[in-house]
Amino acid sequence: MKNNKNPFQVLGFDPHLISSLNDEQIEIMIEAAYKALQNIFHPDKAGGNVRKSQAINQARELLDRQINSESYQTFKQHFLKKTAKSQKIAQSENQIKHLLKTNQILRLAFTDYLINAKASNQQLTVFNIGSCTMKMRDYGAGLNIKVLTKELGPKNIRQAIKEHLYFDLVVTNDGSLEKIRRGKTEKCPNKRLIAAIDEQTIIKNESMVNILRQAYPIWTPDNEKLRQELKTPSNKKIPEKEIIHFRNIIQPDEFAKIIHLVTPLITKDCYLFCLNTTQENSFFSLEGKLMKIIL
Repeated sequence: MKNNKNPFQVLGFDPHLISSLNDEQIEIMIEAAYKALQNIFHPDKAGGNVRKSQAINQARELLDRQINSESYQTFKQHFLKKTAKSQKIAQSENQIKHLLKTNQILRLAFTDYLINAKASNQQLTVFNIGSCTMKMRDYGAGLNIKVLTKELGPKNIRQAIKEHLYFDLVVTNDGSLEKIRRGKTEKCPNKRLIAAIDEQTIIKNESMVNILRQAYPIWTPDNEKLRQELKTPSNKKIPEKEIIHFRNIIQPDEFAKIIHLVTPLITKDCYLFCLNTTQENSFFSLEGKLMKIIL
């Protein structure tokens, strides 16, 4: 074949169309395409083109199932196979574009973070906070408060909330942290304040859960209950493996997905994150909501 194009391409077919038709339907489409193209490019027609007309003739002959059944099947398979390969290439190209865009967003977000940290000498940040005690509300305990209420009953819930939901986060002179909960002090030498998410950002994203979902697929008991109550075709049952409850370990690659939302500034009702470093690895943690600072 002098023309390097697949005969299906010569006749102007779309691979998605060919994949949706049976051989008899394709045969009808080939004949219709042949007549329509020759009506334009045949040398006897005004503005005709000998080379194109010959290529159209050749394509029809190669796709004639009655005469060249083997040729027809071969070109059809190659046409559809090439299409699948092109789709994979297109998908890969789209993924690369998405990654490049994400990388650019992360670079800009990190730059803004550093600028805010440097330009905020007059404001409280995770870097200049100094020795103090922060009254905190535990985010993870807050998500499980309904479970706690059910287990302990209404008589004991007020004391349980006080014991489980609130704690003191103490910043020492060297910047390390201590947690005081239920009268017990837990020293955290490998934990440092690293970032915050302010109230306006949380409001913009509707909830802290929605922000965390950008890092990993968190799925709370309330979310599951609501999903089960929604009787619409689009809300099919989610496989158990996809339901992930809140965990206070956020891996670096997960934290990178929300870095554009964080700030070094410490403000009222912000949520504080820490960087935890050990000999084995490093990870981030959401400490909770800041209620009050005692300097």
